[in-house]
This record gives sequence, structure tokens and C-alpha cells, in this order.
Amino acid sequence: MIIKRDIHLHKFQIRWGEPLLEKFAAPPEDVLGELSHFEMGIRSFCYGCDRPISIEIGKEEIKVFLDPDISMLLEEDLPKNWV
Repeated sequence: MIIKRDIHLHKFQIRWGEPLLEKFAAPPEDVLGELSHFEMGIRSFCYGCDRPISIEIGKEEIKVFLDPDISMLLEEDLPKNWV
């Protein structure tokens, strides 16, 4: 007996744009000293290497930036025992 299954292949693509030369926000700070070195490192990396990111899944496409979009997403969704 042969069983056929429908296979749906979706296009998944992440594109990094050119670095942004103009900064629209101030550099990240931890004035209260509440962030770990890891958390501060993520913020600093995203700020320093800021660029547009295009994420394509199937026919859907969203455009975000490393700072603040990806930076905030990483901070909110990282397990607390990593930081």
C-alpha cells in the first residue's frame, strides 16, 4: 500500500540590509546597573550593527531593524537562566 501525503514547501528567507549610518536613538545604557553583561551585550551589538532585516515566510514578508525590534524580541524571549 502506498500512502501519499501532501507536502507544502514554504519559502523561508532572511535578508540583512546594508548597515544604517544614521542612528535614530541614543546608545544603550544601564543607569541602574540591572542588566547582565549578556543583556547589555545584545543591546550594544544590535545598536552598533543596526540594519534593516527582511524576513520572508511563504508569501508574507516583514521588515524590522536590529535596534530596537530584534533587540527587544531577544530580551523578551530569552530564557531567564541564560542571562
